[in-house]
Amino acid sequence: MEAHAVIERAIEPGAIYEPEQLKILSDAFERAWMMIEPNHVGTGLGLIHARTKLAQAVLSVAKQRDAGTLEAMAKKAIRIM
Repeated sequence: MEAHAVIERAIEPGAIYEPEQLKILSDAFERAWMMIEPNHVGTGLGLIHARTKLAQAVLSVAKQRDAGTLEAMAKKAIRIM
């Protein structure tokens, strides 16, 4: 599943994001996933669960006043995850 699809599934009902915001969130997700993917080798539910948790963490970071750069967002999301 692509980053934008994972992010979109993790968005809370009723929350609205502009396309530019979704792009930033997807990019932060991809950056974070590249950092942790070796720890989640495999397929199936475990992988889906890990990607979903990471997407939720990225969305949580995005709600912070100063989420920072994509790199900072990715690292913060990993810490939250």
